[in-house]
Amino acid sequence: MPYQGLFYHEYSPEYINMRRLRIAQAMVNGLRVYQDFICIEEAYGNKWLRCFVRELIWKHSETTRATKYVGCPYWSLGAANAVVTTHQQGGETLRGVAEAMSCRGHLLEITHEHVYPIRQFCDDLTSADPVVNYRGILASDNPVARMASDLALLAVGCVVLEHKEHQILNRDRVAGVRENPWQRYANADIQIVHNPLWDELHHAHIHDAGICQCQ
Repeated sequence: MPYQGLFYHEYSPEYINMRRLRIAQAMVNGLRVYQDFICIEEAYGNKWLRCFVRELIWKHSETTRATKYVGCPYWSLGAANAVVTTHQQGGETLRGVAEAMSCRGHLLEITHEHVYPIRQFCDDLTSADPVVNYRGILASDNPVARMASDLALLAVGCVVLEHKEHQILNRDRVAGVRENPWQRYANADIQIVHNPLWDELHHAHIHDAGICQCQ
């Protein structure tokens, strides 16, 4: 099955790294503002922080995407097969097919979901654990580098089937695993189509989770 068209984008590694570093810097700036608010008013809630973090995680996971779907480096086998098969049967472009299949109510609806749930990322930042919370990040020797590392590992999106995969992950509340976020997919029996352009970090984690589908 020819999957390479799903991964195609025109962005250089330098551009992607620059964008991700800026996002990490913005995240750290936001955490510092939040910390200042807490110092002024201890009862200040974390709703603002969650909204802010959610937006930046989305931006980080979108840095390689030519469109909402095509260009994403990670696709489940089910989603990839559905899009490529539909494309081969019709005259639309691969991009057009993917966009059409993302519409709510499509029989084989696809969606872009975060491998490590955003809600869990936010819970980590506001937890009492100094290893993962915002205070620990800001107290590190290089907060931006630390945040960039966390985002590289955890702020990753994958295209999956809405009904057969995404809803199962949500229904069963399959928890993320910080040490290897792809273990969540292994726990839900979701296979990932191999992409030779994966970075070394996620290539290793996907293989360690036993979910790489090489075809």
